[in-house]
Amino acid sequence: MAGILGITTTDYNVVAIGAGNTNEYLKLTVASGQNVLTKGTVLGKVTASNKFIEWLPGAVDGSEVACAILNEDIDATSADVKTVAIIGKVKASLLVFGTSTNAQKAVALTQLQNNGVFIDVDILDFLI
Repeated sequence: MAGILGITTTDYNVVAIGAGNTNEYLKLTVASGQNVLTKGTVLGKVTASNKFIEWLPGAVDGSEVACAILNEDIDATSADVKTVAIIGKVKASLLVFGTSTNAQKAVALTQLQNNGVFIDVDILDFLI
């Protein structure tokens, strides 16, 4: 069954949790040069290109705002990759952050929630 974004939810449940398959998925493009990213990677969106890259808390190009969670392993070493990100409920223990402090991760979690990604209560597992 297709969700409100028009994407079928049955094939993309790698990071997803929640009763009744209630998550939605966002089609997006990860920019070339990101190398290998694993499912659960926190993404930011570069404003100028509208492409996604690994979340960079110190950036000033838009990617400093955590806004999506990668839902599959990809290799964007030498080319852009079209993929999907999850919007809905995810387990905090499955999130993959680049180099960042716990304070930056806490900010990212708030940013994700502002963008429709809701973090499961196991958040304390990785902030301790």
